[in-house]
Amino acid sequence: MSTFLDEDFLNFWGYGENNCGFELLQRKTGAIKCNDRGELFKEDIDIHNSDIVGRYEVIIGNKKYDTIRQIYFNSHGEIVENYINTEGQVVLFKRFNRFNWRYQKGYDKLWTDMLPYSDRIILNNETYVHWYNCLPEYVF
Repeated sequence: MSTFLDEDFLNFWGYGENNCGFELLQRKTGAIKCNDRGELFKEDIDIHNSDIVGRYEVIIGNKKYDTIRQIYFNSHGEIVENYINTEGQVVLFKRFNRFNWRYQKGYDKLWTDMLPYSDRIILNNETYVHWYNCLPEYVF
């Protein structure tokens, strides 16, 4: 476990040149492929990289958002789905853990066993299990 007080914090939580994050104008590069079943494929999974994999309508309460789905690879076997609206704001953040994330290093079960009914992402034929969502205040 690391915190922002640790010397190596930015090695795990910073990303982009000089830890400045993503470029503001993003476009699909084709680095991540998504088949008809929604399964994802990527040759080299580097941490802190991402790609746009589609356009989706996200409904939160009574509001509809025209979004792009950004898949982001975090540093320790996690995938983040960001749904970004036409104004460039994230309206929905979804965290997925690799099926064996921190198995026997904090958790005594596989995520597929702990959360058998959670949504799944398949990446390169490996299962990632939905853990939690974040909704920013401005979507309500």
